[in-house]
Amino acid sequence: MTTSTTTTPTQHNAINWFEIPVQDIDRAQAFYEAMLGAPLQRMVMGPQTLAVLPYTEPGTGGALVAGAHIAPPSAQGTLLYLNAGAVLDPTVARALAAGGKLVGERVN
Repeated sequence: MTTSTTTTPTQHNAINWFEIPVQDIDRAQAFYEAMLGAPLQRMVMGPQTLAVLPYTEPGTGGALVAGAHIAPPSAQGTLLYLNAGAVLDPTVARALAAGGKLVGERVN
């Protein structure tokens, strides 16, 4: 008699990649770079242009994405939480200086 065992890979994160749709990739990249205080890596993949946010593998990565077949940005879209570090004030200040605005109560 033989038995088979099935191994299930260990799941570290339920999400491994995300994309934030943008209409103006240059403007969005400049904003996120200013807010995060870090450069984004620009690349073209087929008809899409991406600006990849900084991340360390094997962590969750993501990008700003623009292209003809990308859904338009929407205030009713997916809600993402970006890691601003232990102290939120410097990130909020950079976001506001780059033209961002707070649209809700700040949650630490």
